[in-house]
Amino acid sequence: MLQFAKNDANSEKGLLKGFSEVLSSLGHLSDVRRCGFFIGKIDTLDHYLPQSTTPLSILQNGATADEINQLCRIAKLRGMQDAE
Repeated sequence: MLQFAKNDANSEKGLLKGFSEVLSSLGHLSDVRRCGFFIGKIDTLDHYLPQSTTPLSILQNGATADEINQLCRIAKLRGMQDAE
């Protein structure tokens, strides 16, 4: 249920803007690991964030295109690490 947008400002056809792109960047990971990515804490994108947050929180707060691209990059890296 975490993928559904609560308002139209950050919605793409009812889903959080950027959710589909980030999800597809996770590749072959199991559903549990995919969910874990969205709710796991991160403290950096291309810069340190003032406090740890989750990819889900970033998307829920209306991620910019740049933030979505960075989340996709992190998701791809996570998928590669977990493949080893």
